[in-house]
Amino acid sequence: MTIKEIDEAQMNESFSKWLINYEISAFTDLGKLVEFELSTFDTWRKDFLSKEKELLKAQEELKNKTNLTFDEQVILQMDSSDLISSDDEDYISFEEEVLQMLLIKIYSKFEIAIKNMYRQKTCRSLPEKFAEWKEKYRNDLSIDFEAIPGYLEVQTLRIYNNNFKHSGSILNDKTAGEIFDKHLIDTIKDCISGTLYTNLLGVTSKNDFIEKLTLNTIKLNLSKDKIINLHTQAKIFLKKIYEEMYN
Repeated sequence: MTIKEIDEAQMNESFSKWLINYEISAFTDLGKLVEFELSTFDTWRKDFLSKEKELLKAQEELKNKTNLTFDEQVILQMDSSDLISSDDEDYISFEEEVLQMLLIKIYSKFEIAIKNMYRQKTCRSLPEKFAEWKEKYRNDLSIDFEAIPGYLEVQTLRIYNNNFKHSGSILNDKTAGEIFDKHLIDTIKDCISGTLYTNLLGVTSKNDFIEKLTLNTIKLNLSKDKIINLHTQAKIFLKKIYEEMYN
């Protein structure tokens, strides 16, 4: 190679690294969006927990009292669910929708980043399916997705994203089938009982696996902490790919 060709190659490499860093930075910044979007729900939850503490305090004081009035007996029999008003139910429902929206946004940005990173390094495009991404990264860049920290969280993002888009928060047959095919039961481990999880590990029939899951009407639960953790682990995953690309 001539000096000019070497300089151009180095320049292209530097520009490629800059673009990939930009993708990772853009993905990282989604954390600020999550915090902003969920701040209203933090305020609501703080108020609700305050009401719950007041109820528990009142119940504790009534336990040692004799000759309770009717209203006091009612207070003793209450639990936190009795404190939920119609406005609270609206908040709970809307928070669930916002959490789903945020997860879909996070996965969409992750998908864009992973495709652009591959394109910058190879000058080729990735196909559509995640399994094919894994193969392309392994064959063309010697990067094994499954060996990278955050892989399970990335798969969880993908599984949840696809399910939310097609059937909302209730696990559908297609998702259950993919979980079986790709051995991804741990992506929904915190959504099922320990007994069901253990039983599913021994199921060898795909139809039986799907039936056991769907008969239990599994709901894909989300929370602010879970969203933040999934985003954080996916960010670690992208950074590790970057390191392996250029080290």
